[in-house]
Amino acid sequence: MDKKLIFKVFVLCFSLVVVIFVYRFLSSQTFKKETEALFSAEARPFQWCSSERKQFVWLDQSIKAKFQSESAITLSKKFCKIQIQAVQGVDIATLKWQPLAVGLDSEGQQVVLEWNSVQKIFRAEGLPFRSAQFTKQLVLN
Repeated sequence: MDKKLIFKVFVLCFSLVVVIFVYRFLSSQTFKKETEALFSAEARPFQWCSSERKQFVWLDQSIKAKFQSESAITLSKKFCKIQIQAVQGVDIATLKWQPLAVGLDSEGQQVVLEWNSVQKIFRAEGLPFRSAQFTKQLVLN
């Protein structure tokens, strides 16, 4: 009978430890980001500058060097209309923004595209968004 009691206590303690580890894993930031990326709503198009105005200039010198062979017309067609995803779980007010590019909107006003390279979040006219497609184009090129 002693062996049965010891076995039952051992199973209960082991189960408690497993439950605690599973709870910590499911509430971790890494797991939340992965599930958010997996189940997030599909990306939707967002046009932050006008591709018809054909005025697009990189403000970040390292990125400007990557695309120096492309004309402003090509850049505006390629980067003015992008696929975006929502931003969740990030305190936008604490992020430091770096100017990335300038384009003209449909009314002819300048629009500055900013980004936070650490969080990979962009902002145009105060609207924060993520764009996996845009990030890949900037990082891989």
